[in-house]
Amino acid sequence: MTGNAAPTVDVWAQLDSEKNCSLLDPETVEAEIVFLARCAGQWPECQTEIYLLPSLPHHMELAASIWEAVTGHSTAATRSHSLN
Repeated sequence: MTGNAAPTVDVWAQLDSEKNCSLLDPETVEAEIVFLARCAGQWPECQTEIYLLPSLPHHMELAASIWEAVTGHSTAATRSHSLN
């Protein structure tokens, strides 16, 4: 945040949590978002652990859409940077 910009809060929820979805889905998506933050160089120095769960393509796609909505940055560049 720079200057006098107002802070924002972004909230997301799993609306279909009672239908054929694992209760671990939100935690898996969260881990994917944290992975994207880490790849973008936004990893706190004091952060020493993260619990990762096996993720499926839909977890990564949802995390990418959340990341892009919050940061305005594509995840393609973020992920390719992490692989180099």
